[in-house]
Amino acid sequence: MNIESIIEKIGSFNERVVESGFKRDVTDWLTTLSQPEVQSNIITLRDIAEKTLSGLDEIGAAGVKDSMTQILPNEETFADLESQEELRELLADPDVDVSSFHSRLNNILTTLSSRLGTDTNELKDRLELLTPYSSADDASRLAGDKALISVIFKDIETITRLKKFSRTLDRWNQVLQMYHQLVKSDSPEEIELVEVQNGSIDVIINVDISLSLGLIAALTAGYKSFNAYLKYKTSKQEIIESFAGNKKLIAGENQQEALLLDNIKLAVRYTLEAQHKLAKKGNPKINKESPNVKLDRVSGLLTEHIIRGNEVKLLSASADEVAEDDEIKASDELSELMRQVRTLRKSLGESELKLLMTRYEVPDESPTGRA
Repeated sequence: MNIESIIEKIGSFNERVVESGFKRDVTDWLTTLSQPEVQSNIITLRDIAEKTLSGLDEIGAAGVKDSMTQILPNEETFADLESQEELRELLADPDVDVSSFHSRLNNILTTLSSRLGTDTNELKDRLELLTPYSSADDASRLAGDKALISVIFKDIETITRLKKFSRTLDRWNQVLQMYHQLVKSDSPEEIELVEVQNGSIDVIINVDISLSLGLIAALTAGYKSFNAYLKYKTSKQEIIESFAGNKKLIAGENQQEALLLDNIKLAVRYTLEAQHKLAKKGNPKINKESPNVKLDRVSGLLTEHIIRGNEVKLLSASADEVAEDDEIKASDELSELMRQVRTLRKSLGESELKLLMTRYEVPDESPTGRA
């Protein structure tokens, strides 16, 4: 795992656990539990248990617990605790009395608070150790107009089949060069593969800054559309049941679902096309050969990446080329959308996921189809 990724994962822990106030809240709830009037108040006790569970669920959905095993592989962290399971069992127990509820909840929070404190201190020490090296690392890799992007593959079918993964990387190389031709007039370089991270398939690539931010914008449009589709999908059955068998209304809902599904790729393509048109206005030397073919190929691969549950992160960029606030805002927006999609996607059944992935699967291209 490279330095940027470790620092990013530590930052995610700090954001979701410390800066969000969750760690502080756990400490405050422990103090509340020590008050005699609270120890016999089942409503307050259940409220604290539910808030703790909700916070842990959000942290888990953001991928923080998974990251802990990567950045502290030889340490027992809060991610190793069974706090969520214990809280669910406690809240679901119909026979537990107030005294036992308080005792069990107090034990859960005491252990959790202690572990969160240890983890925070350990990660702070690691961050202080790694930060000086991160600056030197960025300087050597980012030559003024370059940015680091992490292309994250989580789809099991892709990452467990070496031949398929190799083809996927080859397609990314082709498509990034096509995208370069859509928005820039200079000759595209071979995409530099900086490293493949240990323990997960996070492919770190070094690309032009303007390309990286353009890709982030296109992916954001795609994730927004996929998020809208998933939110609709989770509520569709309830909506249809309210129609009391009205076939016209049901047909309308099915059409709505189809349109939302089609819009995922359309949103990505529209964003890419708008970037291409804007680039042509500012630079008449932009390659005009087969733009629709390139737009189809680039939008197809990005959409497949989204549908399969894969992700992309902007790790770092050169401050002299990009307004830092805009860069952080774009990256944060994409991260939040990916978190929402990650959660909603779990509500789909295996057969529904297979249909989605089949619909948006990018076919293998012959060598003559390369840019």
